[in-house]
Amino acid sequence: MDLLTFISGIGTILATFTGLFITYRNIIKELKKNREVRFEDINNNINNIYKEIIGIKKEIKNIRAENKDTELDRLRESILTFSDRLRIREKVNYNLKENAFQVVFENFEKYKKLGGNGYIEQEMEFIEKAFKEINQ
Repeated sequence: MDLLTFISGIGTILATFTGLFITYRNIIKELKKNREVRFEDINNNINNIYKEIIGIKKEIKNIRAENKDTELDRLRESILTFSDRLRIREKVNYNLKENAFQVVFENFEKYKKLGGNGYIEQEMEFIEKAFKEINQ
């Protein structure tokens, strides 16, 4: 093998390695780019999900507030209706007397826990007085 053939062989090997190196470098760049794009997509998806969760939490908070208001209205109406019946001396079935009063007392406790106002307290004083009179 002469020197020219040897140098030519080394040149071919260097050219091949250079080509492989450039190809490898391009593949690495593409993989990094793909990884960055995927990461950005995942990050965007996470942000979108987070925004949806925040929206759902707000909706849940609104629904809870609406439910609380509805429950307060229902309890208030129940207590006021019972108080009105007592005021007009509407007869209550004897077997239900204590149960009816007990339900009203329980409703009042729920009403207070939900943050009901003092107006109902005046009605409850009247109901408690009537309960005491009936049970004497």
